[in-house]
Amino acid sequence: MSWVARLFGNKKGADMAAAEKHAAQKQARARKARSQNKTRAKKDVLENLEKPLAEKIDAEIAPKNHITEDSAVAAKKRDKRKISLKRGMYLVAILIVGYGINLLFKPFQGDMKFGICRVFLEQQLNFPDTLRLSTVQDFGESVRIWYSHIDAFGAYRLEPLECFFRADENYGAALEYVTIGRREVDPDKVARFNKSIPAIFAYPPDLTLPTGFPDTLNDLKFDASMFRKPLL
Repeated sequence: MSWVARLFGNKKGADMAAAEKHAAQKQARARKARSQNKTRAKKDVLENLEKPLAEKIDAEIAPKNHITEDSAVAAKKRDKRKISLKRGMYLVAILIVGYGINLLFKPFQGDMKFGICRVFLEQQLNFPDTLRLSTVQDFGESVRIWYSHIDAFGAYRLEPLECFFRADENYGAALEYVTIGRREVDPDKVARFNKSIPAIFAYPPDLTLPTGFPDTLNDLKFDASMFRKPLL
C-alpha cells in the first residue's frame, strides 16, 4: 500500500470515529432530557393527587370569576359615565334655551341718563302715580321722554320732556338744562337736582324702557275720580 492510500485511509477513519462519538453524545443528551421530563411529570402528578378536588375547581374557576366581575364593574362605570354625560348635555341645552327665552321676553333697559331724566320728571309732577311713559329718544347729549299724566286740574296731558347733559368728573353726566314742552325749567331746580345724582347712582331707578301707549282709546282712559275729593 502506497503512502497516499495510507494517508487518506487514516483520515477517513478518523472522520467516522468523530461522527460516531457525536451521535453517541446526542443520544445520551436525549435520554437525559427524557428522563428529566418523566421525573417532572411524575412530580406534577403526585402534587395534583395530593391537592384536594375542591381546591382544583376553585383554582380553575377563580380566574374566570375574576374576569367576569371586573367586566361587570367596568360596564357599570361606563353606563354611569354615559348617564352623567347625557344629563350634563340636557342641562346645558335647558340653560341655553332658557337664556334665549329670557332674552326674547326681557324688556329693554335704558342707561343712567334715562334714569336721571325719569327721576327729574317724577319730581315735577303733582300726581306722579298717573305718569305713563310713551317713548324714549336718546340723542347722545340729550334724552327726550314723551309721557302722559293728569295735571292739578284733572286734565289729561301728553307732553315731551328733554334733558340736556353736560360732562361730570364724578358720575360722567349731570343735567345742564331741561325743557318741558317748549319751556325751559328753572335753572335753580336743575342745580338743586344735580346734588341728588349721587343718591340716584347709589339707588338706581327702574330703567325699563316703555313699550308705547296702547292702540285703543279705552286703554288710554284714566280713572280721574280716584284723585278727586268727594264733596258729599
